[in-house]
Amino acid sequence: MYSPEMGNEFMQWVMCHQCRKVLDYPALAHSGTSSMNKHYNGINCRRVASAAGKKLNIKLALEHVAQNATIRRFDERVWQQKLAQLLTVLHLPFLFLEHIKFRDLISYAWLAPLIPEIPSAKVMRWQLRDLVRENQKSILQKLPSGVKLSLALDC
Repeated sequence: MYSPEMGNEFMQWVMCHQCRKVLDYPALAHSGTSSMNKHYNGINCRRVASAAGKKLNIKLALEHVAQNATIRRFDERVWQQKLAQLLTVLHLPFLFLEHIKFRDLISYAWLAPLIPEIPSAKVMRWQLRDLVRENQKSILQKLPSGVKLSLALDC
């Protein structure tokens, strides 16, 4: 804050909050913030350097990923190890691998142009709930009108 006791010396500088550089204020024969604007627009301010550095870092990161991207090749031995891990970690029976639905799922995944995304458990629950509701509606629509249906489960 400026006070009259400080004198005219206080009015001669302005400090950049980004790089803490002290600049003349007002610039030679100008009034206002032209010295600060020139500083921000120049190459000396840390703000400009950090923004340019971020752009450069992103570009370098993309180039690095492109250069170091490995082409993944299918290996039968690794495939069998991954299947064995799936069975043991999830405590699935070995017959799971021979189940027609599992084989159908793998065959359908091969049709995708890219590796299909596996949904989260929450999304899968929602999809299963919607599927059950659709099946219930279709079954009820197949029944003759006026028919009542009572289901009982023995758990």
